[in-house]
Amino acid sequence: MVYLIEKLQYVLSGLIIFLIVLFYFILGGPDASGGLPIEVREERTTSVTLPIVDNPPSQAHSNNKKTPVFKTNQKIDPKLKKVSTNLKKLGFRGIRKIDVKEYKVNRETVKYLHNRRNIIGELNNASSKIMKDAAGNPTMIQLYDITEGSLFEKFGIQDGDILSLVDGNIGEFTASNSYEHWDQATNMLEKLGQGENISITVMRGGRPVQLEFGLR
Repeated sequence: MVYLIEKLQYVLSGLIIFLIVLFYFILGGPDASGGLPIEVREERTTSVTLPIVDNPPSQAHSNNKKTPVFKTNQKIDPKLKKVSTNLKKLGFRGIRKIDVKEYKVNRETVKYLHNRRNIIGELNNASSKIMKDAAGNPTMIQLYDITEGSLFEKFGIQDGDILSLVDGNIGEFTASNSYEHWDQATNMLEKLGQGENISITVMRGGRPVQLEFGLR
């Protein structure tokens, strides 16, 4: 009888250790991916020329046939038009081209990022500083000292990139709205998990780069 009790205690203690280890990895341990095959694959890169828009003719020169009017040299994705407009609001002028890089993300990576502890762990793989736009608002973040092999690198972020837009929208980085950024990140991951594309726009060497992510 004593032998059976001791054996039962041994089995139960083994189960408790197993559960502790399991929750340790689920909640984010040193290898918070839990062995999940994290994969972000670059599919292709294209360079898009933005529309060339001239000023409309003034009333005084309306009879001048040589005065240029609004014109474009190609059809532009509405999302990129929004990106172009908002970059100008941030103070970036004279932009004529946007490099668009398309990536495919597997479901395991999305699951990994749904865990906030994993996100916090990944944030330690880069340094950052808040950048102000032309109006003096804290709307951008510059990233540097990116760890090799981190998700920053896998998602196409390079040292010195200035995160300018998220899904084409201008953000504001203050202590008072930090919780909003968590909610925004969660919503973007949900969109990605449901098969919708998400994007971030960075300024790289004075030129905008659109990073597009879709589910694989």
